[in-house]
Amino acid sequence: MHMSDLIYLTLKGHKQGLISAGCSSIDSIGNKGQLDHIDQILVYSLSHSLTREQNVNYHPHSITYAGSQPQETISLRYKSITWIHHIAGTGAYSIWDDRIY
Repeated sequence: MHMSDLIYLTLKGHKQGLISAGCSSIDSIGNKGQLDHIDQILVYSLSHSLTREQNVNYHPHSITYAGSQPQETISLRYKSITWIHHIAGTGAYSIWDDRIY
């Protein structure tokens, strides 16, 4: 059985600034607070896929450092996105055509 790796995500928006502000703090998650990871989201699981429409012979890769876990840096640019907070039972979405500034 494979145990999940601990993943901490710092989420910044171009206009919003630090979206993950306050995450992993004692105020956010009580006695489970991670003082070394303030303003970072603890990610238990991440599933993603990657497709390319051009230059299909070239693909991004995971970077493995000697003696360390493989790492990837993932940047997202989207037209539409949906996300779900499973524990809270909430979710949200953003559709490019619905944006009003």
